[in-house]
Amino acid sequence: MARRLVWSNRSIAQRHEIFDYRIQRNKSQSHSKKLERLFNLSAELILKYPHLGIRTKRDDIRLKLVRDY
Repeated sequence: MARRLVWSNRSIAQRHEIFDYRIQRNKSQSHSKKLERLFNLSAELILKYPHLGIRTKRDDIRLKLVRDY
């Protein structure tokens, strides 16, 4: 069975906030693009290793930190 990763609405909103902040702060999209690659790499790792990350109260939800985010 193929696994799929579902981003919560909260996590999507937070990603956009992080990217917007970094673009305004650095006046460049390069750092935001690097973060996007890190987030995507982490998502791929979670799909490959579903028990990666921090447990939550729900068995079907894991928390994964990427750098300070």
